[in-house]
Amino acid sequence: MYHYQKNIGDYRSATMHLSLVEHGVYNQLLDWYYLDEKPLPLDNRTLFRRLSARTEEEQGAVTDVLAEMFQETPEGWRHKRVERELAAYRAKAQQAREAGKLGGRPRKKVVGSGENRSGSSHNRSGSAIKADAKPTINQEPLTKNQPEAKSKSKGAKAPAAARQVVEIPDWIPAEAWLGFAEMRCKGRHPLTKRAAELIVIELAKLKAQGHDPGRVLDQSTAAGWRGVFPIRQDTGATSSGRKLSLVERAAQHERDANARRAAQQAMGQDDGDIRPSMGDRLR
Repeated sequence: MYHYQKNIGDYRSATMHLSLVEHGVYNQLLDWYYLDEKPLPLDNRTLFRRLSARTEEEQGAVTDVLAEMFQETPEGWRHKRVERELAAYRAKAQQAREAGKLGGRPRKKVVGSGENRSGSSHNRSGSAIKADAKPTINQEPLTKNQPEAKSKSKGAKAPAAARQVVEIPDWIPAEAWLGFAEMRCKGRHPLTKRAAELIVIELAKLKAQGHDPGRVLDQSTAAGWRGVFPIRQDTGATSSGRKLSLVERAAQHERDANARRAAQQAMGQDDGDIRPSMGDRLR
């Protein structure tokens, strides 16, 4: 017998008082017992040599463990727990051998199944099936373990961005989060579990500062940012009062910067907030 189960709770309760040397001896004796499937020999010399017990301390541990944990019989040192395990192992092996002689495991009988007098059986729906009928190519066995057929339709499978890698708090709008995750996925930077956790932590900080988490996520989604940042206050508006989009605001900022740069060049002044042109840096 090359494998046996070990109940750690039972073992510790029965061997709590043993020393480290005695623990090693006890485990070696159990392995020997299971491997040979018979009681241990009574001869101390054989025991000491088999266990490599050379010192006086080791040999004393062998005799002490045998006297306390095993039972001396004319056949050898016996162990009650090991004997029960070996008996169950032999019974199972014998059952397997008998089943092998009959061509394998016996087939399970279905309650209520059988053939009627006309030589036909019945399927699950109750319709009759002829005994000599041949199965078609579409006939498949039905079992309780058979997985459900996967739908091949395009809409059956949820998009990768919609699969949440972490549990999202209730104060984060689901639509804004899914839009942000989909944007990250399309940008070839899908959210990992750690990345999602960091985004949630940053959103909590921004929420404590008075920023709306949904608007923060929508801002990053619209701008194509992989992170989350405070809501920009310079939203801007057109002459008609319509708020500018992120793209329009970026273009407006660029036009304003160009206008300031042109004005400073005309006046011969240099504002510290504006970087010098490439020609100025090469001079």
